[in-house]
Amino acid sequence: FLDLRSQYRWQTSDFLVNVRYSYEDLYNAELPRGEEIFDPLDPNFGSDAESGRTIVGETRDRLRVTPVYTYVVSERLSIGANVNLDASRYHTDLRDDYDYWNLGAFTRWALNPRTSIGADVYTSRFETTENTNQTDGDGVGVSVVHRYSDNVGVEGRLVLEEGGDRKGR
Repeated sequence: FLDLRSQYRWQTSDFLVNVRYSYEDLYNAELPRGEEIFDPLDPNFGSDAESGRTIVGETRDRLRVTPVYTYVVSERLSIGANVNLDASRYHTDLRDDYDYWNLGAFTRWALNPRTSIGADVYTSRFETTENTNQTDGDGVGVSVVHRYSDNVGVEGRLVLEEGGDRKGR
């Protein structure tokens, strides 16, 4: 495993990048374990669990890169962009390798120092490297975030997504 997290801050902007590489057997990669249900370094990813289909003795390489850029327009308004790139390669013919990307833009409005509302748009694509499946998605979302402290808070989010599946192009 390799986990890298780097954050750069300037006076009016912030850049954060998470890079995660793993090489593990499919038994451990496909079944959720306690520490992977929630990752405190990257809480937006959630579990690494996939389909639950385990193949004993086979392995997977996985690379995830997630940069986020935020620009503070004013004391209350910030805008930004984020990317999520995920590539998985299986060392077996029983699973399809895949690439996934998600590109988004967001805005946040601070109601007070601890509470903000936001809106975002995104587009995404999931594609197997053998071209047997391609799924595109587009969506919009709204959210409310309240921070009790720097480490504790709650977020409510409503998302409307439209997607299309194309098999065997």
